[in-house]
Amino acid sequence: MIQSGFPFLLTGEPAAFGRCRIVEDTATIEVRFGQNSPTTLVYFLIWWDDQWWIDGASPAVDSLTDKVESS
Repeated sequence: MIQSGFPFLLTGEPAAFGRCRIVEDTATIEVRFGQNSPTTLVYFLIWWDDQWWIDGASPAVDSLTDKVESS
């Protein structure tokens, strides 16, 4: 699944962490991968057994970034 859907995770490029929101036992955090043509994912986390676990991830939709890059 990672090779076909998220190959940039396997390149070893740097990651930058962005906005994070925590509500009770769930959290979302933006993670941007790469430098030249970055890809941003939103990770969904859950607090379970005294630690955070990744529950899923999906591509981020940032309308401001999309508007700037398409101009």
